[in-house]
Amino acid sequence: QTGLINSFAITKKLDFNVDLRFDLMQEHVDGADIWFKTWNEYPGVLFGLTYKFGKSEWNAPVTAVCPEYKYTDAEGDALVANLNDANRKIADLENQLRKCVEKKPAAPAETVVDGLMQALNGAKDAAGEAVDAAKDAAEGATDADWLGRQLYR
Repeated sequence: QTGLINSFAITKKLDFNVDLRFDLMQEHVDGADIWFKTWNEYPGVLFGLTYKFGKSEWNAPVTAVCPEYKYTDAEGDALVANLNDANRKIADLENQLRKCVEKKPAAPAETVVDGLMQALNGAKDAAGEAVDAAKDAAEGATDADWLGRQLYR
């Protein structure tokens, strides 16, 4: 598709318009040979008139218009303080997230149970040794009592 469009001013309120175009489209027929293609040409010309109602010109103001500020200095300072507070909160949350990601995972339950079982077995062994020592001491005391009775007879 190619073309040219233009307006020509006849008076301040009347324009003459011209639109020249040329379209070239490829035509496909279902089931037709893939190598056989036809091209269709569609030329076109459009002529028109434009009439402008009312004012046909616009004059911009010569003096610059200064915008009014929406916030006072105190309000602007309060907004900046709120923004800084929000940025601090965001940084704190990012630090908490980073620490949470870097934190080593807790020991699995199996490791905790194994550790407790080993501690219980160690305590059981120590208790068994204490019982054996108490028995030996009791036997020694009984032998000493017997020996003492034998000596004082």
